[in-house]
Amino acid sequence: MNPLDAICNRKRNDAVCVSNLKNAKAVDKGVLVERPDVKIFLPFRFFVYDVKNLFVANTYNRYLVAPSGDHLTSLIDEISYVSPPAPLLSQMSDVPAELFCNGDNRPANCGNNCQCVHKVDIPLGAVVEVVLVDEVQQTNLSHPFHLHGSPFYVVGLGRSPDNSIKKINLKHALDLDRLGMLERDFTKPTLKDTIAVPNNGYTVLRFRANNPGVWLFHCHFLFHVAIGMNLVFHIGTQEDLPPVPPNFPRCVASDADHLVSLIDEISYVSAPSTILSQYDEIPAEHFCNSDNRPTNCGENCQCVHKVDIPLGAIVEVVLVDEVQQINISHPFHLHGTSFVVLGMGRSPDMQLQRMNLQHALELDRRGLLERRFLKPALKDTVAVPNNGYTVLRFRADNPGVWLFHCHFQFHIVIGMNMLFQVGTPEDWPPVPAGFPRCGHYKPPITQW
Repeated sequence: MNPLDAICNRKRNDAVCVSNLKNAKAVDKGVLVERPDVKIFLPFRFFVYDVKNLFVANTYNRYLVAPSGDHLTSLIDEISYVSPPAPLLSQMSDVPAELFCNGDNRPANCGNNCQCVHKVDIPLGAVVEVVLVDEVQQTNLSHPFHLHGSPFYVVGLGRSPDNSIKKINLKHALDLDRLGMLERDFTKPTLKDTIAVPNNGYTVLRFRANNPGVWLFHCHFLFHVAIGMNLVFHIGTQEDLPPVPPNFPRCVASDADHLVSLIDEISYVSAPSTILSQYDEIPAEHFCNSDNRPTNCGENCQCVHKVDIPLGAIVEVVLVDEVQQINISHPFHLHGTSFVVLGMGRSPDMQLQRMNLQHALELDRRGLLERRFLKPALKDTVAVPNNGYTVLRFRADNPGVWLFHCHFQFHIVIGMNMLFQVGTPEDWPPVPAGFPRCGHYKPPITQW
């Protein structure tokens, strides 16, 4: 079905092209007229960046190392799609007009990787023909295009009948159309919502634009969606749409807090490579802790937060909640070992409104931090009381580098983590021969 070689202009015994199938149901004959109301040619391809134009060494806050391989953006009609800042159905008027573009209206400053909200306006009720032209031309790759909001008839697909043409492009497809050589079969064509465009070929679609709205049209490969192989068809006008319901949520600049998380006044960022197997390759200045903060660290100090612990040591950790958000208790989780929970609670000083490190140190000096050593519970995760503290103990007898973090995913992302390095690299097992290295992984190539 839908063979990759795109030989669809003759009957064959080994495959069936979608364009050769016949619709078992009644077709909309008004769509299958010789001249559509709107005809849109959409060539699509990749734009390959030069790595040096994307990554500049030693300039990245989170220590990005530029990987090898191609760095791509996708283009439809020479435009890479980016999402609007608000939903078009309910807030079209809130989106600045200069954010939109299409093949007839490209921004003046657009380069080879032109980016915008790619939007094609179509009158309500129009008969639309779309001709997709594959300018990617990667061997054995046929891009599956999907239309939201309406099915379409597949009236033709194939490759150029001119055997001297090695690579199809928009100009050649326009010439074929002018000469009547783009295959179209209006005899009961099949109805689809997704179709694979033949490699180095074309596909001709027809639909009636009778569903008002803003409908996404895109390649169905997730990676290609992410890098811009999309556009939207705006069918009709906003007056053709149902009214926005009262109190419908709006996408606006958030008035909420914008946060990073800090443990001991440090927000964790990941190391540029795996610490266990490539420890010696990480510059020492990437690491820090409260006793060794970078001189240029501000209120949102960021580093690979690492605390070194001697192998075999008995470790006590006192977690102090300075967040103090109502009804939230942060669940902290330790990798690599379990711990006993010796105590948790709030300050016995009823006059104290907000717990902080200084007060916790003062309680500890006075013996007022609760600790119970009689058969304490063994855990690997514990919730720290809101506006309170938790006291943990463990024996550091598992050498390695172990993550300690809040278990709320958002808090992990914004830095509420740290590492306990137990022992030294000499205490760790040797790195296995042939063990994968960051930046050096090459997947095996298998021929089928």
